[in-house]
Parts: sequence; C-alpha cells; structure tokens
Amino acid sequence: MSCDGHTSSTTSKSDNATVPGWKHTDWEEFIAVSDESDQLEPVTEEACNLRRQAETPPEVLRLEIASKRGDLDVAKAVFLDWKKDNSPAKARLHLFASSFNLTIDGGHLKIAKYMIDHRVEFNEAHFQHAIDKNAYAFLELFLEHGYDINMTWTDWAPGPLAYKFDNDQMTRWLLNHGASPNTETRIGITPISIAVAKASLTTIKLLLERGGPTSLKHGRLVDNAVYRSCPDYLEVLDYLLSIGCQSDINELEYEDRPDLQTQQNWMIGCRNPLHHAVMEGRLDVVKLLVGWGANPETRDGKGRHTIALARLSHHDDVEEYLQDLSALPKSS
Repeated sequence: MSCDGHTSSTTSKSDNATVPGWKHTDWEEFIAVSDESDQLEPVTEEACNLRRQAETPPEVLRLEIASKRGDLDVAKAVFLDWKKDNSPAKARLHLFASSFNLTIDGGHLKIAKYMIDHRVEFNEAHFQHAIDKNAYAFLELFLEHGYDINMTWTDWAPGPLAYKFDNDQMTRWLLNHGASPNTETRIGITPISIAVAKASLTTIKLLLERGGPTSLKHGRLVDNAVYRSCPDYLEVLDYLLSIGCQSDINELEYEDRPDLQTQQNWMIGCRNPLHHAVMEGRLDVVKLLVGWGANPETRDGKGRHTIALARLSHHDDVEEYLQDLSALPKSS
C-alpha cells in the first residue's frame, strides 16, 4: 500500500546551463538546435508503427502476432523456420524477446515458456511488466528460469520489491519468494528507503519485520523519510526515530563510503536528516528532528551551517527558527 508520495522531477534547458566542460557558446548552439527541432512536425504513432514494421525482421513480427493471439502452433512454426534459415538477414535471437510482454498481456504462459526453452532471454523489464499486470504465473516462470529477485535495477531502484508498494498482495508475494528488504544499490538505497518515502506505515513495518535488525542500519531511512509527502509524514518519521533508525542522527551521508562521500561533497555536499529537512523548508520536520537530538550547529559536507542552508534555499521561517537556537550572530 502506498500514499501519494511521488514528486516528478523535470529538467529544463536552463537547469543544465552549467554542464561541466561546456562553454557558453556550446550551450547557445544546443539551445538553437533544440528550438529548431521543437518546430518540426510531430511524429504520429501510425508513422512509428509503419517504420518499425519496415525495420523489424518478418519472423519477429510473426512471433509477436502469435503471442498476441496465443497461437502456440504458429509460435513453434516461427522458431522452426528460423532455425532452418541460413541467410544473412536472419533475425538475431534476442529480437524475439519483444514478444514476452505480449504473452504476459494475454496470459499466454505456454508461449513464454516455449520462448525461454528456445533460449530467448527475458530481463527486468519483462519482470516489471509482469508485476504491473499481477501476472504471478509469469513471475514464477521467470524465477524458475533464473531471474534474480534481488537484482538491483539502477542506483535509485533496488529491484522488484521497491517497484510497486501500492499492491499489498504483490509485496507479500515478492517477500515470500525471496525478495529481501535489505537489498542495497551501489549508493546504499534499499527497498525500505523507498518505502519510508511513499509506502503505508503498515508496509514499512512489514518490511522492517522481514528485514530484521539489519534493516535499521542501512538505507539512510530517516534521510529518505524527510521527503515523505503523505499526510502521516511526521508519524512515520517519529516512528523510525523511536525504533533506532540511523542511531547517529547527526552523521553525514556516506561516512562509511569515502568514494561516494567525495563525489557527493564535490556535487552538493553530504548531508544529514536535518540538512535535508532545512533545504526542503519543512519546519515541522526540522523541529521534530531537533527534538530527537539533531544538532542545529552541524555543517554539511561543504562546510555550510544549517542557517546558511536555510538562507540558501530561501526558507525564512526555518532560518528564523534555527537562528533562535544557534550561537551564531544573526545576519543583517
């Protein structure tokens, strides 16, 4: 179960005006080309489909049609013809993977199994699609044929368990089939890191229970909970602090990862939960963290005091609150 915690992030052209290594003239040229491209005629879906049909090997299209219709005999015939074909134009095996999602959409499990038996490889996109469709039989099939349920997808996506917290049944199914709440990405994100920002408190407690004591020590849970936008954000944050998440609330990110700490300090500066809350302008969160022992005198990885961070992000109410707590002289 999830709450409405997604915040989309879009990047405008002006946001990227400081791309490292780019000269101002490079950027102006890019803007000019982009603006010119924006004026071109839009490409229709029909045109895209026609182009794909022209560029896709016919045997791949035949398998897609068979997969959509659930016609196992035609699917078998496609592979039989493909094996006999010795021409240079013969489709490469991996192209047949485009049919996996079609078999999932139609519930045609036998065709998907036949494809796997003939060495067509599936990947995380197909596993993700099966989650979207609540296609448990396909998930079982993929797991039986070697899919790693704890494989991370990106630095910010720690695999299937963190993908869809709005489906309690799916979350429990994944847990019961070996998904670990403690799976960690390269930058230390775990499924619980995602959950504390957007899942229900019930789901968070379930994940913490399944993950055991180790869960409290990984994933920077308090840091991530600061960004929770659900109505119960203070309740969840208070709960996490009460059970000992991030025992040192004043510790900066990546203290145990010098490589990541150096990188983060070069970019925006490593922070602790209070720094994140200050930068977000969440005065009630700031007060809660201070009540739990967050030190308002701490500095981020670039050496900036919390008051400087509040001023930098133009949160006057937060700055005033911190100023009342601080020994630093007030700015004029």
